[in-house]
Amino acid sequence: MPDDAAQPAVDVAALMAELRAQIQASHAPSPSTPAPSSDSIARRLDVLTRHATVFERPFLSQVPWLGPAIAGFRESWNSVSTKWYVRPMLQQQNEFNRDLVQVLSDLTRQVAELEARLAALEAAQQASETPSQSEK
Repeated sequence: MPDDAAQPAVDVAALMAELRAQIQASHAPSPSTPAPSSDSIARRLDVLTRHATVFERPFLSQVPWLGPAIAGFRESWNSVSTKWYVRPMLQQQNEFNRDLVQVLSDLTRQVAELEARLAALEAAQQASETPSQSEK
């Protein structure tokens, strides 16, 4: 029989703490990863703004001669079966998208204002820390 006393004790609490620290470190933003520039954020916000509204797309068919008839049938069937169900959801999604883009725009402006205030405060602090020429 193996001797249980010869096996080292496992500190489960220490192992769990180490595992939690590793998981937390893997989810933390890397200090080497630069924050996106305000120009990059503005470009991405412009893209979101352009794509905020979702449109219904007409049915098209590439089948020669019968294509318009096929597309017309599909459009009629869609009108009967789903438009009254889908349109309210489409409207709700569009309202959500517009509201989200507005909130992101507001937050982007607010961050820019805070960055400007921070820069001004840092400049004022730096100016107050450097001795003036008259004190020398």
